Amino acid sequence: MTETQIETRKKCVGCRELIDVEASICPHCGTRQSQVSRNLIRFAALAGALTTILSLATAGVALLPQALSV
Repeated sequence: MTETQIETRKKCVGCRELIDVEASICPHCGTRQSQVSRNLIRFAALAGALTTILSLATAGVALLPQALSV
């Protein structure tokens, strides 16, 4: 890839495909290209991971008395 191509292309915040620097919506996945979108995606991923961890911890605490009584 030449230097000119690098300056006119950027990675999509959603699918990471190379798109035009001026693109506001990715032609590959349809994701809006803004800092807000990028932060929202990161927050959603973090919230999902945290919810999963808390759910597993809650289930473990709830099932602990049954496991100890066997």
